[in-house]
Amino acid sequence: MVNIESQIRDSQAIENYGLWGRAFRPFFLLMALFGVITVCVWIAMWLGKVALPGWGRTGWWHGHELIFGFAAAAIAGFILTASAVWTGRRALQGLPLVALVIVWLLGRIAFLFSAYIPATLVACIDLAFLPLVAAGLIWTLYGSGQWRNYALVLVLALLTLCNLFIHLAVLEVELPAIVVMVLGQAPGEVALRAAIDVVILLLSIIGGRIIPPFTANALNRDGIAHSIKRYEWLDRSIITVFVLLTVTRLFSIEPLTMVMSLAAAVLTLGRIWTWQSWRTFHDPLLWSLHIGAWWIVAGLALDTAWLAGLPVSKSAGIHALTIGAISGSILAVVTRVGLGHTGRPLILPFGAVWIYVAINLAALIRVALLYLPAGYYAQLLWLSGACWSVAMLQFVIRYYNILINSRPDGKPG
Repeated sequence: MVNIESQIRDSQAIENYGLWGRAFRPFFLLMALFGVITVCVWIAMWLGKVALPGWGRTGWWHGHELIFGFAAAAIAGFILTASAVWTGRRALQGLPLVALVIVWLLGRIAFLFSAYIPATLVACIDLAFLPLVAAGLIWTLYGSGQWRNYALVLVLALLTLCNLFIHLAVLEVELPAIVVMVLGQAPGEVALRAAIDVVILLLSIIGGRIIPPFTANALNRDGIAHSIKRYEWLDRSIITVFVLLTVTRLFSIEPLTMVMSLAAAVLTLGRIWTWQSWRTFHDPLLWSLHIGAWWIVAGLALDTAWLAGLPVSKSAGIHALTIGAISGSILAVVTRVGLGHTGRPLILPFGAVWIYVAINLAALIRVALLYLPAGYYAQLLWLSGACWSVAMLQFVIRYYNILINSRPDGKPG
């Protein structure tokens, strides 16, 4: 009898672990802390203040860690938390969650010190994380009958494949002729760019699910009686086009990539219009989500212009997508999840609106500096990095106590 009661108490303790009660807690916190570190290190490397880690080509380390370090942590935290809500099954928590976080941390440490660690070991450590996240997702989804959510497993698999090609390029592994024929002579660079498209695809899937109901519920709660109509055909079309965009990117078919990029931008713009962004300006938790989606349109439009040969920098579209769309959308989602999944009212903590202001300023400056006088490049780069760091640090400051402490209502999570 004592053993049974002890087991029950232990089970309840696990469910109310605070930091280790749900995946979003440690991953969102570490994501923001890592965001500060990686951008500061990258800018210092770019300006020649510190030596480049001995991994990959110039720019690869920075791009890789934004996608497979920063964004991957946010993806893991969100998916492993949300899937338990969707299925009503037990969430990943306690010691298994600690183990998964350690794997992610080891990957980041390996990259920071890659000059002193064999590239093969760096690859093995880094490549382990996303498959483990996928395994955790499958464990939650299995037997739930929610087959459409297995698409997220395929997205994680595609991200892992991109990561594998990047590491193979760094290791200078001779790829089969058919792979070289498909990816071209720069498979690492192609795979890294395709990984950005995969993350945008994931944001489009999640955004299509959460932004319309979040917007409609908030407007109704604020006394603005208005419905947000969701068009299934439009959601499916956007997903299909993004998948085709990723495939054409991997196959290095630039004319088709340009067409798919333009189609994705137009369809995304059409969907955002149905979300009625102009009604959200009074609520930062809403307009931050909408602005993230607008950055997707801007990034795709700039990418299309570059592919069409117009006088647009290739980097403009990439940074609009990575800083504006990916980073901005991630911060918009995690600030909301950090409140809702800890049983708190959907009201931003004092001063937290500067998280959104700072990250969008970082994106605007980073895209605009490409068209400003070259003499100000270094200063503007620092300013963009400073805005990024302010956004991440503000998240840590405003959400630290929320994420490490148990829910105030005593419920699991």
